[in-house]
Amino acid sequence: LKFILVLCLGTLCTTISASNDPPVVVELSRSSPSMKVDVDISVSSLDRILELHFETCIGCSYRWKLLSNPFTARIKSVGKEIVPTNGPDKTGGSGKTRYLFSAFNPGKADLTFEYGPKSPGPDDTTYRVNVHIAIRKLPTPLPPVLKPVPIPSMPPAKPVPLAPIEAHLSASSEGPPFAMSVGQVINIYLSVCDGCQDDAWSLSDPVIEGILEAAPTPASVPGKTLFSFKAVCSGTAMLPYSKNQPSSDGSESFPDLFVTITVPEAP
Repeated sequence: LKFILVLCLGTLCTTISASNDPPVVVELSRSSPSMKVDVDISVSSLDRILELHFETCIGCSYRWKLLSNPFTARIKSVGKEIVPTNGPDKTGGSGKTRYLFSAFNPGKADLTFEYGPKSPGPDDTTYRVNVHIAIRKLPTPLPPVLKPVPIPSMPPAKPVPLAPIEAHLSASSEGPPFAMSVGQVINIYLSVCDGCQDDAWSLSDPVIEGILEAAPTPASVPGKTLFSFKAVCSGTAMLPYSKNQPSSDGSESFPDLFVTITVPEAP
């Protein structure tokens, strides 16, 4: 008894499919032409069940049978049953003969089924249906291609304009050079004598080429002569200023004020 029980359990295990795919179901009859069936096995499954349903006359002498299966290395039978569809065991009633196969290796298999009487006579007709099966193992799907999420670019920060240097000077002014940055403006206010019509300042032979350039001057200030420059490149500029006062002997006077400006190189 113990030996028989083990055999039954072993037979039962052979009918259990390890497939995660739904079965492929094909409806057939005795008049069906040759049928082509594709059985695709997904990556996650070891096999896939193929169900062939043949129209059957229950209670008649005709029966379906599989003639042979030389393709057991790819597909094997795991069950057969007759299911009535309009009343069990009714003579002449209709039903289905269900063949269950487990397809587990890629390749092709041609199965031939015959529908005829158990003991055919000379006037009996036998029908044959050929089923051509193509078994495929689906490839491992490629991982989805992740598109990089574009990071919005920040607009470049606008440079903060440098405050202008306001230099109020006179003929007696002394001090270190003025330090400027490229793009910065200096406004030089030179004091003049109150009420002196000819007392004004002039700039002669400045050393500014490529370092400073003239800039628009702000509103005039009473008692001041205004000069404005913008730093355009690194270097040292020299601005010699003279008052427009005629000398007693009519000769050209020496500059009354030197203004030195240094523009360091940008870091």
